[in-house]
Amino acid sequence: MHRFFESDSIFDIPSCLESRPCLSCTQYRRSSTLLTGLVGLHEMKNDYKPGDPVIFRVTKQSTDPGPRAVDVHPAQSGETYSYQVDKFWTVAEVANGQLQLVTRRGKQRSVPRDDLRLRHASWWERWIYGNRFPKLSQVSGLTTAEATTAD
Repeated sequence: MHRFFESDSIFDIPSCLESRPCLSCTQYRRSSTLLTGLVGLHEMKNDYKPGDPVIFRVTKQSTDPGPRAVDVHPAQSGETYSYQVDKFWTVAEVANGQLQLVTRRGKQRSVPRDDLRLRHASWWERWIYGNRFPKLSQVSGLTTAEATTAD
């Protein structure tokens, strides 16, 4: 354990956060501004399986951010906005440190499994947004063998 001092309060940081976090230290997830800047801090273990619902945070720019936009910032010229949107995807395949993700419209995306923008959907996100995650059996681009083993 290491101790960091910030404005008269003490944060106990597990020693696994020194080099590469053990990924099971979710109690420190975004709870402190001290920890949000650490490179490599993940929210969960990256043990993905086909069929797992995941949330991928995409950075976008436009003149009109949608209702699901978060972390909205205007450009210096003031004509456009930079913002982030959560995408609700499903893991189709895991191979060689890469994840094949399926979007709601059936598109395939390849993402490294340790990408910081990727995270597991929590139980309440699966419950509330369950209809936004694509079902592998309903996606037209997959073969039936892939769909049945993933569901």
